[in-house]
Amino acid sequence: MKNAFLPFALMFFWSCSGSKDDKDLPFPDENITVAFVTPVPTSDLAYNKAYDLEVSATGDVKSVEFFLDGKSIGSVAARPYKISWTARDLDPGSHQLKAIATSAKRNEFKSEIEIALKLALGDDFRGGRVFEIDPSGNHGLIAAKEDLADEKGQPQYLIWGADGMIGTSFEDGIENTRKISVQATGPNQMGDRFKGNGLEINGFKDWYIPSFFELGTLRGNAALVGGFSKIDREATYWSSSERNLQQAFYINFVSVKEVYNFRTVKAKVRPIRKF
Repeated sequence: MKNAFLPFALMFFWSCSGSKDDKDLPFPDENITVAFVTPVPTSDLAYNKAYDLEVSATGDVKSVEFFLDGKSIGSVAARPYKISWTARDLDPGSHQLKAIATSAKRNEFKSEIEIALKLALGDDFRGGRVFEIDPSGNHGLIAAKEDLADEKGQPQYLIWGADGMIGTSFEDGIENTRKISVQATGPNQMGDRFKGNGLEINGFKDWYIPSFFELGTLRGNAALVGGFSKIDREATYWSSSERNLQQAFYINFVSVKEVYNFRTVKAKVRPIRKF
């Protein structure tokens, strides 16, 4: 009697145990296809522009989640499987887009494509606007959207600094600014704003005074950056490049009458930074 009961007891145990496991595990017998509709693979996407990210999916799909470089950027639970996405402050260059569709049976199916983010002159990017891009497309220069200003938001007119050569160059505004800030002795000198931990604008602390060559590039693309006065007497900007013991280079953004003047002359400063 005991031997006859044992097979039925084991069958009941296995049946209950299998039902519990099946409740927690996905079903393997599905074949769902997921594919990107937009954007197409290897697309070049611009910054600060909204794009539709959309995938098609066959079968009984419960939700689709989108990822950029492994980070979730949105999900949708019904057709069309589409979200709106805008690129902001990401590194230019290649990125991976991935969509993971979860079926009603809790299986996951994915599609992956590569896209490229391309910066353009005048783009809002990392605290300012882009005014120079190198041939790689991944590096360049950003200008602040406004001139150095006082506590009331009014543009400041500052002197370059004291007489005496400090060893600035025409190319390296970062090193020039470091030297000028060390020599600055008061708030009327432009280097004073860059002392200590540096000037902070929009969360970035690596702003500096453009060198003469960098300032020339900024003048050439001033319309793309914006915020520059069209009045001659209000449009003179210091560079961080010195000319001699008593003079330094500046550029007037309306008319090029002079490109240097005495360091005690007051002019504006438009900070820039690299990316």
